[in-house]
Amino acid sequence: MDEIKTSDNTGNICIWPSEEVLAHFCAMNPDKFRKKRVCEIAAGSSGLAGLFVAVACDPLSVVISDGNSAAADNIQENIKLNNKMIRDVHGMQLIWNQNLDQIDLFDVIIAADCLFLEQYHDDLISTLKYLLVPTYGVAFIIAPTRGKSMSNFVEKAKENGFKIQIVENYDEDVEKQHKSLSSSPNSIYNHDLHRPLL
Repeated sequence: MDEIKTSDNTGNICIWPSEEVLAHFCAMNPDKFRKKRVCEIAAGSSGLAGLFVAVACDPLSVVISDGNSAAADNIQENIKLNNKMIRDVHGMQLIWNQNLDQIDLFDVIIAADCLFLEQYHDDLISTLKYLLVPTYGVAFIIAPTRGKSMSNFVEKAKENGFKIQIVENYDEDVEKQHKSLSSSPNSIYNHDLHRPLL
C-alpha cells in the first residue's frame, strides 16, 4: 500500500507506446544526447528509452529512474542484462521532488507519458527545474494530450520559467503511423490518448 501512496504503478504494467516512441526518437537523434549527462525519469520497469540512449547515442552517462521501487529494481536488472553493450549507466528509484540534492545535474532529461496524473505536475516541474543544468538543460517529454493534462502541465511549466515547444510532426515514421491509424475506419486509435507529441 505504501508503494501506491508514494508513486504511480502504471510503469509496471507494460512498455507503453510513448516509451517506444521516445526510444525511437532518441535512436534517431543521437546528436541530442552525445557526450551529455542524460536521465530518464518515469522510465517504468523497462527503462527502454534510457537503454536506447546508452547503446545508440554515445552519452557521457545515463541514469534511468522511476518512482516505483519495483520498477527501479527491474531497471537495475535490465542494466545488468545489457552491461556488455553499455557503459556508465545507473538505475535508481527517484520520487519526484524528494532527495534531489543527492543527485547530479543533467544536460538532458527524457520522459514518456508522464503528464496524465495531474496531481504530480508540481512535483515533476520542481524535479525538472532542480535536476536540469541551468541555462542549457533540456527535457524531451513525449506524451499524448490526454484531455487537458498536457496543456495544464505546459501552462504550469511556463509559469515556472520553462520555455516550451510542442512538436506534432517530429519523426517521419511516427507521423506516417499516426496518419495510417487515423484514417483506418475500424481503428480504436484515439488521437487524444494515443498520439504522442514531443
